[in-house]
Amino acid sequence: MADFDWLDVERFPGRRHLASLARNHRPERGSARPVDALDFSLRQRWADHLGVAADDLLLCASASDAWRLLCAAALLPGDVALLAQPCATALPAAVLATGAIDPGAMERARQMHPRSIALAESPNLFGGDDAVILSREPGPRALFVDARHAASLAGEGAVVAAADATVICLRDPDEPASAALHGIVCRRDGAMLRATQGSDPLPIELLEHGLAHLARGSAGADAGRRWQQVLAARRVRLLEAVGEHPGAVVFDAAGTRAAIGCRAGDGADLVGHLMPLGLSVQAGNAHPMRNLVICDLAASAP
Repeated sequence: MADFDWLDVERFPGRRHLASLARNHRPERGSARPVDALDFSLRQRWADHLGVAADDLLLCASASDAWRLLCAAALLPGDVALLAQPCATALPAAVLATGAIDPGAMERARQMHPRSIALAESPNLFGGDDAVILSREPGPRALFVDARHAASLAGEGAVVAAADATVICLRDPDEPASAALHGIVCRRDGAMLRATQGSDPLPIELLEHGLAHLARGSAGADAGRRWQQVLAARRVRLLEAVGEHPGAVVFDAAGTRAAIGCRAGDGADLVGHLMPLGLSVQAGNAHPMRNLVICDLAASAP
């Protein structure tokens, strides 16, 4: 897959000025605006944790803001977005004007729409057929991955090398189910994507909040280990509960999400079976001949 060009003036003629704007929109530690210096400090600290360049990390107030920015930067009316399965229904479908193509139509859509954008959760939640299709050449114009559900408190290990952009989150060490801040990691040229966002900074309170959580999360390795143990215990509870439901199977996956496949028509019954056990579940997009249920282990009861 070729590196995605955020500038792409052939498709977005109004972006011709962004090259110079991107060069000038790089807050330094000595900026006259405190919010710029704080933004730089937080991006640098978080980028060090992730092993990426600070210029390729963009901070966002929420996951919805991150997906709106990515979609606005990449999609035009008439473009096609390929939504890999399994995937919770609330993934970027709410912010896409173009809609998503079901997995049975992905191959046809990729051939008919070479400028399609593919969106997916972390690769360990890819459906097998979709993963094969997305890896073929020529593939989609770009791949955006939602890795907010990585189990790491600071998002380490969540950045997907093959993706043009990866949405991640910084978790509160005291309440790991809550995200303190979200970010987008670009494979390259994150400053250009940042320029499409404009110059309005995030609220200084949000930046301070994220920096404080990052500092506490990096200092408290025990918090990370406890969080992993909590997720492991909840996964065991899920496996035991699904084992009592005929025809249901949990896909092999890591992080805070799990996808359960069941027979067509059994999705509602499975949700009703799991919810009384304190598991946070919702029906997902259906594959042909089978249904999916997505379990959020982070949001499940202790």
